[in-house]
Amino acid sequence: MEPRRSLSPQEVPEEFAALLRRLHADEDPLLNALLAASRTHGWRTPSLARAVQMNPPAVSKRIERARRAARNNEAGWKEIAERVDEIEIPDAPKTYAMIDGKQLAPEKIAELLQMQRVSEKVNGAMPADHPARRVSEQLAAELNRLITEEGFTPYYLGKVLDRTHRAITSRLERHHYRDPCPSVANTPSGEYRNRKIGDPVEVGA
Repeated sequence: MEPRRSLSPQEVPEEFAALLRRLHADEDPLLNALLAASRTHGWRTPSLARAVQMNPPAVSKRIERARRAARNNEAGWKEIAERVDEIEIPDAPKTYAMIDGKQLAPEKIAELLQMQRVSEKVNGAMPADHPARRVSEQLAAELNRLITEEGFTPYYLGKVLDRTHRAITSRLERHHYRDPCPSVANTPSGEYRNRKIGDPVEVGA
């Protein structure tokens, strides 16, 4: 069973957070509508609460009031909605964490993504000593280390690298860090011309 993934805290950009705090200080009715619109952009209630320096339940109530006003087309709502449309709301980043809250540092994710971009250039015609092949080997080794030594799952690594968990395990199989899963062992996905995926091609084969 795939482990449940939780989302790590989001950081609202300071410029936008300052706008929310200013609207709160001015008791501007725009605040509720802007909070509701921010939720549709992926910002979570606790993140918005930290930005505006309120508690999450209070922010939730403001969001619900704004949504109710929109549904009922309450007096003055059209003008408020037009004001919201004039504001550029930043899209929330998709950040993931393990169920215990553990996550990779942004620098490590950026490093893995760069290695992934290079390793995806590898193909059958590329010489065995090509630098991209070495990067591909290093990526597989690092993914294996993160899984076996640091406890990250292929599901989590797939999420942060925008790949499926099967793509992660397949890379480990190609570099002999694990055997093919039973569903693909003894099939073209697990074997190719009597050799495991990742074995060098014999000259003249």
